[in-house]
Amino acid sequence: MRISVCHGVFVAFLCAAAVCHADRVDVLLLSHKLAGELAPTLQQAFPEASIQAFNGQLVIRAPDNATFERIAQLAARLDTPNRQLTVTVAQRDNGGGSRSNVDVGGGVIISNRGIGGGVAIYGGGNDRSYRSNTTQSVSTMDGGRAMISLGQSRFYPTLNFIYRPGYAIVTRGGAWQAAETGFWVEPHVQGDIVQLRLYPQSNRFTGDGSITSRGVYSEVSGRVGEWLPVGSSNDDGSSSVNGVLSGSRRSSYGSYTVWVRVEAR
Repeated sequence: MRISVCHGVFVAFLCAAAVCHADRVDVLLLSHKLAGELAPTLQQAFPEASIQAFNGQLVIRAPDNATFERIAQLAARLDTPNRQLTVTVAQRDNGGGSRSNVDVGGGVIISNRGIGGGVAIYGGGNDRSYRSNTTQSVSTMDGGRAMISLGQSRFYPTLNFIYRPGYAIVTRGGAWQAAETGFWVEPHVQGDIVQLRLYPQSNRFTGDGSITSRGVYSEVSGRVGEWLPVGSSNDDGSSSVNGVLSGSRRSSYGSYTVWVRVEAR
């Protein structure tokens, strides 16, 4: 009888131990964050558990109830509302140039009345300038990446000839060329400080059909709501050609500046 009682107590102890050490499989529902966003962080914090994202939920397999509760507590602390941000980028592109020409003409006349002559100086020139102020805004979530781009396209036709003995093949085609102005941005807000990666670019068609491009890549930090300088460039140039009876001078200038502002809703 004593052997039977001891055997029964031992079996009960094993059953209790199995219950105490049984894995817990359960689901956590999130209110703000995406399950796929939190799963890697929780898995790294609790390598002894299995944490997966499925259908917007966290499926957790914990070795015991205590571990599961600790995972649930950390998930609740990380499940904070996402902040929506509005990023505004201002790109200012100004420039121009001038050209002036001077031509000298004259003649000398020799006759029995004496020597006479005259000199005429002709001058001319033109000035050109351009100004482009572009402001664009895009909305994104804190920590997300957004891109906006606006512009125009032009079609450039092509005509090719392939010659063969006795005949020629004419091929007509072309390609579209786009000139766009825009940016992509990745902001991160901590308190009232914003850190962001930014790549603005500005392309435009010139009078001869070519495309001029300007852009900058930058990582900047500042306060939320204030305009932050991202970058600027300035270029000036001049050239001159002088001859005996003519001369010309050309000059050009240009400036490109970028500012950014991040506002939280």
